[in-house]
Amino acid sequence: MQILMANSFHYERGGDCTYTFALTRLLESKGHRVIPFATRHPLNLPSEYDTYFAPAVDYDQLESRGGLRAAVRVLRRAISSREAREALERLLAEIRPDLAHFQGIHRHLTPSIIGPLRSAGVPIVWTLHDYVPICPNTHFYCRGEICEACRPGRFYRAPLRRCKRDSMGASLAAAVEAYAHRRQRVYSRVDHFIAPSRFLARKLVEHRFPSTKVTVVPHFMELDRFKPTDQDEGFALFAGRLAEEKGLRTLIEAKARLGSGDLRIAGDGPLREEMEATVARRGISGVRFVGLKTREEVRELASRARCLILPSIWYENFPFAVMEAFALGKPMLASRIGAIPDLVTENEDGLLFRAGDAGDLAEKLGTLLADRELAVRLGASGRAKAETEWSPQAHWQRLNTVYQSVLKPSG
Repeated sequence: MQILMANSFHYERGGDCTYTFALTRLLESKGHRVIPFATRHPLNLPSEYDTYFAPAVDYDQLESRGGLRAAVRVLRRAISSREAREALERLLAEIRPDLAHFQGIHRHLTPSIIGPLRSAGVPIVWTLHDYVPICPNTHFYCRGEICEACRPGRFYRAPLRRCKRDSMGASLAAAVEAYAHRRQRVYSRVDHFIAPSRFLARKLVEHRFPSTKVTVVPHFMELDRFKPTDQDEGFALFAGRLAEEKGLRTLIEAKARLGSGDLRIAGDGPLREEMEATVARRGISGVRFVGLKTREEVRELASRARCLILPSIWYENFPFAVMEAFALGKPMLASRIGAIPDLVTENEDGLLFRAGDAGDLAEKLGTLLADRELAVRLGASGRAKAETEWSPQAHWQRLNTVYQSVLKPSG
C-alpha cells in the first residue's frame, strides 16, 4: 500500500508527532510506502517528499500585529489553507496513494486538504489526538475545571466563557472555526475516525459522531527501546508540563500531607515558580524540581523511580506517560479521570485516586513508597500489558482492519 501520512509538523514537537514517526516506521517494516505531507519548517526531518510540503504559517507573528484585520486574517487561515490544498494537489498529480491517514492537521494544514483527496477518490482515516472536533478549546477544560458547555455543537458558548486563553477574541475565533468546519461538513467527508481511547470514542458518539465511523485503536510502544530494570531508588516521579491541568497543586498538597518520602518533578511550565515557592514557604520536605529534561533523560530517571505519578485534573486522551511507565516496568499512580482508567487497572498495574483529591493521592502515594514488593508486582503487570495490548503487532492488526474497511469497494 501507498499511504499518505498527513501531520502538520515533520519534527519531534508533541505526542502526535511521536506517534506519526513511530507509525511510519511500523508501516514501512510491513512493506508499505509512507508518503509524509506536512508544513515546511527548519527543524523538519529529511524527506524525499519535502518539496511537496505546504508553506509554514507563523501564527505568533500574525497575531502579534493586533487589530481586527490581523484577527480576521488569522481566522481565515486557520479555517482553510489554499497553500496546503494546492501543495497536496501537486503531490497527487505525481503520486496516487491508496489511502490517506490524518494525524494533527488543524490550523496549519487545515481540513482544506480533504477536498483534493475526495476528488482523487482517496479514502481518509483520521486518528484524533485531542478533542478539537467537539471542543473549541480542544481539551474540555476551562478556568480550573472540566467544561462541556458546548455539547453538542453549541460552540457559541466558548466566547461566553472565554475558554480559549481567557480571551474573548481567541474564544470567538475558535467557535467560528468550529462552526465553519461543521458547515463545510468536514467530519462527514472523512471515511473513518480512530480514537486511541474508549473515552474519546464515547465523547465523539455523545457529540453525534456515528458510532459506525469510530474505532478504538490504542497507541503502541516500540518496546525494544524500553528495557525494564530492577533499579528502585525509592522516589516517585512526575514528568511533564508544569501546568494547572496536570494537577501540580494537588500533587504538592498531597506531598505536604504525606510528609515522608521523596518526590522528583521533571519539566517546566507556567506553574513552576509558584510550586517552588509553595514548597519553600511551607517547608515541604523531600521535593526536588529537576528541571526540563530530554526524553532520554526522563526515561533514565523513570527507570530509577519507585513509581510515576499522573495527577491530571483534565480529560487526558491517551497519555504517553502511562505507556512509557509500563514499558519500563514501573507502576503508575494516576487520577481517575478521562481516558486514564482505560489504561491503568486499579491494583493490577497501578493505583488510581480521585482527581483533585490530595488526601486520596497522599494515601496511595504513601502505600507505594512504603511497599516495594507491591510496586514490583504492579510494574511487572504493567510491562505485560504493554507487551500484549500496546505492541507494534497488536497495533498493526487493529489498524489494518480499519484500513481494509475503507479500502473495500462499495456495493
